[in-house]
Amino acid sequence: MKIGNLYFSFTNPSLFMLLTLSLVLLLLHFVTKRGGGNSVPNVFSLSSKNIVINKVLKFVRKQREL
Repeated sequence: MKIGNLYFSFTNPSLFMLLTLSLVLLLLHFVTKRGGGNSVPNVFSLSSKNIVINKVLKFVRKQREL
């Protein structure tokens, strides 16, 4: 896809990245809304957010090393 002077290629890794991001955001949405919209998050939502954030940070750090 070409927009102006920029060319964007949409490859299989791009598709899987978008699908994964969508699933993670959907999961986080349901996990945080699971407590009925309480202002204080429950243990499950806190631990799941920490797990996801740590995984993403590890992935980014690994990519920066390459």
